[in-house]
Amino acid sequence: MLIVILPAKCGQGIQLLHQGVSLLENLAMTDDELAMFEGFMPTGGAEVFRKLSAWCKNNSNAYKHNVTFGIIGASGSVISVNNNVVEDTALALTPDTLTGFRFLITSEGDLHDQERDIVDNTENTITLDRPYGTSIKGLTYKVYNPEEKFITYALTLDLNWDVNMIQAAEIAIKEALVTFALKEWYLANRYMDDFTIEDTRYQAELIKIRSCLLQSKVPYRRPTDFIS
Repeated sequence: MLIVILPAKCGQGIQLLHQGVSLLENLAMTDDELAMFEGFMPTGGAEVFRKLSAWCKNNSNAYKHNVTFGIIGASGSVISVNNNVVEDTALALTPDTLTGFRFLITSEGDLHDQERDIVDNTENTITLDRPYGTSIKGLTYKVYNPEEKFITYALTLDLNWDVNMIQAAEIAIKEALVTFALKEWYLANRYMDDFTIEDTRYQAELIKIRSCLLQSKVPYRRPTDFIS
């Protein structure tokens, strides 16, 4: 299985370039526009996923947006739970150090990947901002510092696929997301010539993604008669 992990804020820090000259000063984004730019990512991520979906048929949650991959602050199994207070007697935490971290269920099942914010902790208990709707006793968990959010795609590829194309596929997916956000930003600001350019680039990146995923170790050949 190939799992592609990309920043959910692909637009952050991008300079708009035209013929090698930065247009950052002329087309600088305000904070409101940056929020709009980042808001394009769920739509762009879903569009790109449609191009990947042929390789995702047997994967549950093959496309996820805003996935947390922060620093792990703790992990273990829930020994007991009282409303929104989770106890794990194997923990030896410093009190109040997990405030603002994210509690994530890692056990497979209906609660898999379900998150809660942490509001307090003792040496072996973690207080969540709200309880889960059902008991989480016995389930495994991890605690993350939610500094960054990511988009993930999970693909299943056959053994004949050329693994050397991993990097190329990841680059093409990232560029597709970036160009999608750029073209939508240009459209919103009525820079129609630049929108057309970025839309062309976006379509080209989608073609690259499919090309990378169709690459095999041995070229596929149709059986044919040899002409002597």
